[in-house]
Amino acid sequence: MLLGIITKKLRKELHDTRKLLEREKQKGKEDAQERQELEIRIWKLESELRTYQYREKHIRDVLKYEYWERIRPLYIMGTADLKRSIRLENLFFDRDEKTWGVVESYCLQCGKVLRASYFSQELEALRYLAMKQMLGIAPAFDTCMECYQESLRACA
Repeated sequence: MLLGIITKKLRKELHDTRKLLEREKQKGKEDAQERQELEIRIWKLESELRTYQYREKHIRDVLKYEYWERIRPLYIMGTADLKRSIRLENLFFDRDEKTWGVVESYCLQCGKVLRASYFSQELEALRYLAMKQMLGIAPAFDTCMECYQESLRACA
């Protein structure tokens, strides 16, 4: 009888242990499957990332090529050709500094040059101005300090 009770307890313990082992195996399988799904997802995302990086590089290369194709003739042209092909209203010669300037910013109210890029040679200034015009970069408009103070006085 005592042997029957011990046997019954051992069978129950064995049954419970097998159930626990089965649950752990199932959990291990689920974890392995989840891990495998995550690895597949990572591979897909890495592949997609490489594809987009390749496309981005290709687009950048095409844009660089197109940019240089548009800019290249400017380096072949001489001073006279450049003067004929661009608008010269943003080019000036500074007699004091003996340099050529390209206007970067004007005062909106009085038209005074606020900011400019200076070059030692006229050809350099013409090429810079031609590049800006070819790319559609116009001088910015701002307000100089005198005009700003004058407008403040007018408001007060």
